This record gives sequence, structure tokens and C-alpha cells, in this order.
Amino acid sequence: MSSSLAALVDARISAEVAAARVPQVVLDLDGTLFDNVPRSKAILVDSAHHAFGEGPVESAIRSISETAFEYNPIDTLRKHGIGDEETLDRLREEWAKRFFGSGYLGHDVPLAGAVEASKRWWSAGAELNYLTDRHVPEMFMGTCRSLHDEGFPIGTLRTQLLMKPAFDLNDVAFKITTVPSIRRKGPIVLIVDNDPRVINPLATEVPEAAALMVETLHP
Repeated sequence: MSSSLAALVDARISAEVAAARVPQVVLDLDGTLFDNVPRSKAILVDSAHHAFGEGPVESAIRSISETAFEYNPIDTLRKHGIGDEETLDRLREEWAKRFFGSGYLGHDVPLAGAVEASKRWWSAGAELNYLTDRHVPEMFMGTCRSLHDEGFPIGTLRTQLLMKPAFDLNDVAFKITTVPSIRRKGPIVLIVDNDPRVINPLATEVPEAAALMVETLHP
């Protein structure tokens, strides 16, 4: 976030608090507060070991730099020497089973400045709404744990974790339909997401808020 935008958000939070309102900050998780590439890589390494044992597939995945990963990790594998489609299908299936669960969330790493900014906004009086397309049945406990362990404000006054009630609910529709309930608590001053399919309609829905797209992996 640029220094001018940060100053604008800080000033808006201060003004709303001074007016006895609770400013709302809306924050995505994957690719916004957290880098989830380490999670994908750990899952693929374990999946390769489980499916094919210790050997060339596992070694090839281990050798891929995290900076080389694309949004679709299977495309990454294909571009780094794993070309057999049957092997890729097996790895895709294993990755999907594990990525959308709590077991590997501890591999996620906060993006630079994410914890500090979240703490600053919360300490200034804003309410943090973690609005994510993760789903409650399989990912709630791991998400709470990773937010807490990495130092994000969570489980306390003026924090809310908003997750999809079911996996197959459309990600974009869920976020858009959740905005009115956030708005009722106070004016939304900032929306941060890494997906243009989300940030564009949210910016239209809440024109009074600053909308920030984090330039990380996205569809």
C-alpha cells in the first residue's frame, strides 16, 4: 500500500471514530493477507510422495522455486518437467483434497506488512472483517488458528471471520451478498482483495470505500 493511500485510510478511520462510528475494514485472506504458495508446494510434495513414493516426481516438485508458482499449481508442474497427464491428474486430485482443508494452513505465510497494517487499523478503532472464500466445514478451525498464530487480531472485540457456509457456494456471489451485513455495523472505509472478479464489483457496490487490489496470484 502506498504511503498516500495508507494516510488516507488512517485519516478516514480516525474521522469515523471521532464521529462515534465504527469504521469497517474488509480483508481477504488467500493472496491478500497470506501467501498460500508454500501451502500448495507442501501439499504437492506430500501428494507426490503418497502417490508415487520417493522418486523423480517428488524431487522435481521440491526443486521448483515458490516464486515460479502460478495460480494453477498444476500448470506450474507442467512447465517444470512433469508432463505425463496421468501423473498430473493424480496430483491435481490429491492437491484439491488437501488444499481446501485445515491441515496445511499452517504453511501459509503472511505477506509483508499485512500483520502490522491490520493491527494498526484495529488499534485505531476499526473493525476487521476477514471476508474469505474459504468454507466453514473444513477450514474454520485452521483459519482461526493461523490468524491467531501469525498475530492478526482475531477472536476479540471488533473482529469478524466471514466464511462460506458451504464449499460449492460461488466465491464472488458470497462476498458481494455479505457486504450489506458489514455495512450495517458502520461505514466501510477499505476493501482489500487480490481477485479482480471481487474487487471490481465490491468497489462499485461500496464507492465510498478505498478499494485496493493486491497484486498476487489470481484467476
